[in-house]
Amino acid sequence: MTFRRRMFSWALRAWLATLGTLVFAQILPGQWVGELYMVRLGSSDDQLSWAFIDEHDRAQRVIPSVRDSADSLGICQSCVGSSPSYWHGDALHTLAGGGEVMEDGKTFRLNAFVKWQDGEWGILGTFKTHQLELLNVLPCDNGRFLAISCFADIVDNKRSDRTPFCRLSLREGKDELRIDTSIDHGQDDLRKFMGEEPRMDPSMDYAQELLRILLKPNCFKLAGESSVVLTDGRATLVNRETGLYWVFSTETARLVKAGNIFKSVTPEMVARGGFHRAVLCVQPEKSGTVLLSAQDESLFTVEKEDAHKEAAALYEKHENQDEMSLGFYAVDWIEEQRSRRLKEIKSRSPLTVWYRIHPENGRVERLAAPPEGGASFRADREYWRPMPDGSVKMGWTYLNVKMPVDDANGSAAAKSAAKEAGGTGPDPAEDGVLPEGHKMDEVLPL
Repeated sequence: MTFRRRMFSWALRAWLATLGTLVFAQILPGQWVGELYMVRLGSSDDQLSWAFIDEHDRAQRVIPSVRDSADSLGICQSCVGSSPSYWHGDALHTLAGGGEVMEDGKTFRLNAFVKWQDGEWGILGTFKTHQLELLNVLPCDNGRFLAISCFADIVDNKRSDRTPFCRLSLREGKDELRIDTSIDHGQDDLRKFMGEEPRMDPSMDYAQELLRILLKPNCFKLAGESSVVLTDGRATLVNRETGLYWVFSTETARLVKAGNIFKSVTPEMVARGGFHRAVLCVQPEKSGTVLLSAQDESLFTVEKEDAHKEAAALYEKHENQDEMSLGFYAVDWIEEQRSRRLKEIKSRSPLTVWYRIHPENGRVERLAAPPEGGASFRADREYWRPMPDGSVKMGWTYLNVKMPVDDANGSAAAKSAAKEAGGTGPDPAEDGVLPEGHKMDEVLPL
């Protein structure tokens, strides 16, 4: 590989990392925990913490980044990624990653499942997967976990009934999770479109392999990229490109319902990868239902252009032509083209439609009108947060969170996020005075 090709590969890695950061920072759903709304905070030093906010976006409690405790847990800091985290029972659960292990001459990824409970991070158990496999793991009752594989069937099933879902469990006295059973994905119309399993080749350039798989639609990719919402006794997954959804019981770790929110999106459309941001935002309502905003399917289903696929084709073209100027200059130019095309495509689909999923039975309801505070037309900022009274606040991101920056016991990530968000602003906590019923020493890690 020439120097230019190496530069382009590095630039491509940076582009992919940037996309991932944007996705996790603004699209991950929050979770209702009692009267407070739990959101994940991003920060400029690539650490993450979690804040429990009230209706005024004031952080009442903060959980520090797992990275703060990496040394004591025996986890290398570079292995602590940006996996989603979920509150279940009385603890916050997340997948921290624990490095790599060698067995029989093969390299495996050692996934470490950790939880925050009683004021500290602790390891629940570990689980080995393929070296380049990515998992999302949801806690369930009775020591069970729902695992979502992003690339391949983790029980190594090569048949047509392979699935991205399986149930894990932790035996008493054991520190390694075991596979209980695979869980059928329930999307019967998609079985003939499953295609070849998209394994990553560790001998190839990582960024190129990742891009190849990310652009290849299949049931694993569609499930692995889904937004996950936890409500009472239920976990709801919504794929934002296709409208596919799954509802699981967290009591039994079993599938309750699978389907598609959009009536006119066909299996053939799903097999082609769906439509960019068909679903705009997904969040839980305090009542236990799942609210989502989306583009109008009568408009996006007739769109023939895809700015991301066009950008990927340009990357491939530039990567294979050494005489062209590669590296970050090419990345910047391609990103400008992609941004321009996205604006053009967006102008042809200006409407916002609202849906509600009822997790108890998986029923989908298209709302006749937006919820209070919701928009009917797409704006520059299409994200929102649910409010306790059932309304929504448009344009919301984690940067809206008001945090006390003088909390000596808070994590470095929390302080960095507070500074990035501009400090506490007009919040009373700026002067060390919190709303009635709270004290500064209560705005500490749970």
